[in-house]
Amino acid sequence: MTKAPQPTPMSAGRRIYNSLFWIIIYLVGMVIGSALAWLVGAGLNEQIGAGFLGGFVLLFITNRWVRRVKSRPN
Repeated sequence: MTKAPQPTPMSAGRRIYNSLFWIIIYLVGMVIGSALAWLVGAGLNEQIGAGFLGGFVLLFITNRWVRRVKSRPN
């Protein structure tokens, strides 16, 4: 049985941009979640909680989408 080739490590610049991408996705999710909570008239504590939840939900959805796009054959 042959071994799969080892993936090439990412450069430092690419790691930084990758981290920034996920941070921005999380922040956008927080803004969306807290804005929706504000629209329904929630208090500040609920807006903060909805922001955290919205950030995690958008991270999960984006991660699933990125994995599906990467796994497609060229």
